[in-house]
Amino acid sequence: VQVRAYITYEVRDKDGRVILRRTEPSRSLLAAYAIFQLAMWGAQGNSVTDIYGVVIDVNGASPGIIDINAPAGNSTYGIVVGSGTHSISPLINALAAPITNGSGAGQLLYQAMTFPAGVTVSGNVTSFSFSRTFVNSSGGTVTVTEIGIIAYVSGFGLFNPNTNSPESYDYFLLAYDVPSSAISVPNGSSLQITYTFSVST
Repeated sequence: VQVRAYITYEVRDKDGRVILRRTEPSRSLLAAYAIFQLAMWGAQGNSVTDIYGVVIDVNGASPGIIDINAPAGNSTYGIVVGSGTHSISPLINALAAPITNGSGAGQLLYQAMTFPAGVTVSGNVTSFSFSRTFVNSSGGTVTVTEIGIIAYVSGFGLFNPNTNSPESYDYFLLAYDVPSSAISVPNGSSLQITYTFSVST
């Protein structure tokens, strides 16, 4: 069995014309991804660092929700973008320089996450994809140099040992990617990012 992930970047100008389109492998599913995958299978006794740098205990024996279906205007979770870079490590927990939602300098308008086709099976390959579009109304070019998938997580017995208290929800970075070259998003244009995951037998 092989699991693969790819990212497609598509930039369209203000008239909807495609000015950049490329697809490349996603290389950086993080330790948090593995920890919550194990939690979904009912395992216990893991700790993971949230996007704020706080170590949180995870108890897979408790049911939980892992959600990336962020609405428009929310740059806290779902597919997120930034203007910095990290050296790749499985323990990355946040973007180096997140680009926030908005129309001010250096910002992008985050659209709602979309899940266009559900799960599809073709031959021995099963796949699914999800996308997010970012619109530039900042008045200048915004350059994207890092991409992540942040999940909203609730349940799973989330517990903060620093405050000795349970957490009803938190946010965790599951994937982190650095494009092969920076992506320029001119004013008035949009960037759509699509992740495609597949498993073959």
